Amino acid sequence: MKINPVRYNPTNLEVQDRLLTLLNKSLDERKLMRGLTRLEKTYKSVLYSNLLSILSNLHFRENSAKKHWENILAHREELGSLFHREIDLRVALLDYFLVKSKKMKNPVVVEIKIFQKTKESSIIDELTGLYNYRHFLSALKKEVRRAERYNSPISLLMLDIDDFKDFNDSHGHLTGNEALRRIAKLLTDNVRKVDTVARYGGEEFAVVLPETNKQGAVTIAERIREAIEKYPFPIHNGSRKRHLTVSGGVATFIVDAKTPTEFLRKADSALYIAKSQGKNTIRVYLNERRAYARINSSCIGSFWIIPSDQHIFQTKNLSLNGILFETTRSIPIATMIEMRLNIPTSPTQITCRARVARTEEFEENRFDIGVRIVDMRKKDKKYFSSYIRSLMT
Repeated sequence: MKINPVRYNPTNLEVQDRLLTLLNKSLDERKLMRGLTRLEKTYKSVLYSNLLSILSNLHFRENSAKKHWENILAHREELGSLFHREIDLRVALLDYFLVKSKKMKNPVVVEIKIFQKTKESSIIDELTGLYNYRHFLSALKKEVRRAERYNSPISLLMLDIDDFKDFNDSHGHLTGNEALRRIAKLLTDNVRKVDTVARYGGEEFAVVLPETNKQGAVTIAERIREAIEKYPFPIHNGSRKRHLTVSGGVATFIVDAKTPTEFLRKADSALYIAKSQGKNTIRVYLNERRAYARINSSCIGSFWIIPSDQHIFQTKNLSLNGILFETTRSIPIATMIEMRLNIPTSPTQITCRARVARTEEFEENRFDIGVRIVDMRKKDKKYFSSYIRSLMT
């Protein structure tokens, strides 16, 4: 029978893991039913829909799924009475969906272990071998719930490779990919087995640190930072070496945040402060509105989410690590954008990458967009900071 997981959400991932463990042990009906009874206490709203999805690749609402499961068990007893022998549960399931309910037409039998490998591949980043963004969010929510239940600390570390765009432009994407793989290995070598290490996106990484207070998280973060700083990354087919550095931000639950979304945002905020304060450093989240003063300024520029999707904007105020601008387009929070900005002190346009932190419509089809600067070339940063200083005097 064909096997495929139901659509993603964190609860589905958790119950699928528990069900796969149960199914791998045995499909003996009595053991299976005891296991399902235990799981039903925690996953009552999603248990049977996930079970039938794993076993048959058929998707039902939970009430319908539970009814089908009960019918399958009854059908197994009918078949046993008819043939005077014990019928395998999987045979009963196939016969029920093929003949009785006619929900299946061309079933394909797949080993549970093969399904498990397929499921694992859906949560692993192919390049680095770390968990991907999808699994990171699931793990973060799971650990936050655990921290709430047991009143234990949990910290989150966000890391970004400094000036990685320049590294890629100078040495090529193949060299850049190899550097990402090696950094992934350095990350896993310097954390515990209980920690979750993920590729957050691009050259950003995230580490979920259960049972870890802020001081402990900073210790781990510094160990990682120093290991990467000292590592000789090969370039030009290994004939030369180059060093890379990372910046990091740390936040701790419940000290800094009360929800997973807020938790992530606070760690992200600390990361951007680290990037703006010289890079190759770790910063902890502080309960401050801004790391730098904002200066009113009216500059014209353009931004684009993809190269063919360019929009004009006008700045309202600037800081060393952020821009507030006005435009006619709403942009979702956390979107990465490329920006070009005209400022009087620079002979050419300033370019940077930024992440949207605020979107607010102040009148019809007019939006205030607040962004945090993620990356800016050294030459552009010099002109940018010079311009801001000139406005302060």
